[in-house]
Amino acid sequence: MVSLRIAGGALLVAMFGIGAAQADGFICPVAQVPAAQSEAVTQLLPDLQSFRDQAKLDAAIDKLKNDGDGVVQVVNSMIATYCPLVASEQGKTDAQKTRDVQNFGLTVTRQAFSLASEEEIILDIALTPDVVEVINNKAKAANTSPQEWVADKISEDIAE
Repeated sequence: MVSLRIAGGALLVAMFGIGAAQADGFICPVAQVPAAQSEAVTQLLPDLQSFRDQAKLDAAIDKLKNDGDGVVQVVNSMIATYCPLVASEQGKTDAQKTRDVQNFGLTVTRQAFSLASEEEIILDIALTPDVVEVINNKAKAANTSPQEWVADKISEDIAE
């Protein structure tokens, strides 16, 4: 099971697991999202293009949050509404659809839980397992998190 998690370990949504809806071998999460919430998201973002337009996505997240929806509810409803649209896409493998929903989940989570400081930007980078192992070991030896260790190393390198 792949899960989206936020700081503090709070579970946002199980991306794939028991009780999931399936379309052509691709599995969408079944989130406990009220119909009204799903309809509100569909009104704001009616199609895949809308979800993939960063300005429209940001505006929809802001609107839902301003309407009083909790951040976790916003994230879950966005993923629950987005996934069936991806499932119905033609010409993509199940692995591509899975990656698409996972990437969207990360994006919408980051946006909904936007950083308090606009001075910080999150970069997503793919690292091989052996590189991650080295980072984890060095961070542990430095008594810090892997994220902080990498950020420190990059900052040091740029400062040189």
